[in-house]
Amino acid sequence: MVTYAQGLRRKTLIVCGLLMVVCASGAVELGLTVSRDIMYETWQRDTIVPAVALLGTGFRLGDVGRLWIRAGYFGETDRAVQYETPDDERNTLHGVRLQVTPMLWYKTPLKAVSLYAGVGLAGRGSLMSHSYHQSSYVYTDMSEVWTIAANQTFLVGLGLELSRRFGLNLEAERAGFLASYAVEREYKLYEGWKEPIQQSRVDEMGIGWLASAPTGLGVGLRLKL
Repeated sequence: MVTYAQGLRRKTLIVCGLLMVVCASGAVELGLTVSRDIMYETWQRDTIVPAVALLGTGFRLGDVGRLWIRAGYFGETDRAVQYETPDDERNTLHGVRLQVTPMLWYKTPLKAVSLYAGVGLAGRGSLMSHSYHQSSYVYTDMSEVWTIAANQTFLVGLGLELSRRFGLNLEAERAGFLASYAVEREYKLYEGWKEPIQQSRVDEMGIGWLASAPTGLGVGLRLKL
């Protein structure tokens, strides 16, 4: 009789074996990409384009196909202090991103150079916060925007084979259709109070084509297994 633990162990060994076979066949690539995030922070607002670091796995589907699955983190902090007065202003943005892109891969007559293009799906969740304290006031204005979004993504790039094991990607990315949901809250934090008091809340939903989306440029290093 096969116990649950034995069955799970057997399935794990089978999966590991399949992964070893795929890796040994040279059908898998690991990659690290640093690029400019091209997704809108909230619907119909200014675009925010922080740098995003993406770790991913690429599956080679024959000679002309690729499937890339990448996930990563982005974040930035901006603090402005007025030296004439003790006013203080801070902006922070943190989030995670996931991208799945099937692509066509064309090897040029130059053996070390390839061209690729694909249409995929990207999604992210983010939290953007802002605080401003004016020295003449006894409170601090605070706001935060929590966003979850998914968008169509167009990706084109140039692949350079540096060696048998390593490759370099130079790519450009643009968003297409976008669906997003955002919650924006505003607070006031009074001196002597431990918790801020919520002043307002706005929920926003949207779907549509991003006519003026910026282009994200990125560079990535590939490890060919």
